[in-house]
Amino acid sequence: MLGKLVKYDMLKYKSFLLFYLTVPVIATITHFTNAIDNKSVAMVIIDKTLSGCTIGLMLGLAINLLMRFFVNFNLSLFGDEGYLYNTLPVKRGTLYTSKSLTAVVSIIYAAVITIASILIIIGSAVGGVDAGWKVLLVAFVLGIAEMICIVLTVFLGIILGNRKDTHKKLWSIIFSVCMYAIEQAIPFAYIFIRFGNVILTENDDKLQEQMFGLGFILPMIAVYVAYSVIMYFLGKRALEKGINID
Repeated sequence: MLGKLVKYDMLKYKSFLLFYLTVPVIATITHFTNAIDNKSVAMVIIDKTLSGCTIGLMLGLAINLLMRFFVNFNLSLFGDEGYLYNTLPVKRGTLYTSKSLTAVVSIIYAAVITIASILIIIGSAVGGVDAGWKVLLVAFVLGIAEMICIVLTVFLGIILGNRKDTHKKLWSIIFSVCMYAIEQAIPFAYIFIRFGNVILTENDDKLQEQMFGLGFILPMIAVYVAYSVIMYFLGKRALEKGINID
């Protein structure tokens, strides 16, 4: 039954995820315009415009995808659709797992397309992956882990907010922001403890070198993965306790 629920939830994002494929298309065009030697003024303008559009499109789609997760989660479980969704012959925990898996799969899909588009633009997709690109790929994994953590945190915030009798959306936002702020305590403490001396000495080159090293990124990934697991089980447990549908 979980597989059917995930399939149903994924269908809601089908058109949007297919539209994501426009990113590598534009990135490919941008790659070819970048490769032109002795560009004319018009070609330089076109090249810069395409580069800006590609970056803007990637950021815009990522933010839009997150918003779609939150709106769909709220409407499916606590809106008009909730009357039908919550009468399905499955446990509420299964409904939550379906929403979470859909978000995780969609985020990974979007991240793969994004990094592939970046590689296409700079022409390194064919040149191989050196040590620097390994760090970039790991950094993208960190980005994926943090996005998943954000989604699951907001899911829990939405559940807690909808337990209030009034101003449910406002309470959902307050719970989500407060929980995310608390989650950032450990990463910020880790950064200050590890790089405090470098920050105080204002050695930007050394700070950049250390913060983009695997010794920093890998522990951060572990922290956000742990957060995601905790948020998943807390959200699942909270939903299983019961919900209020408008």
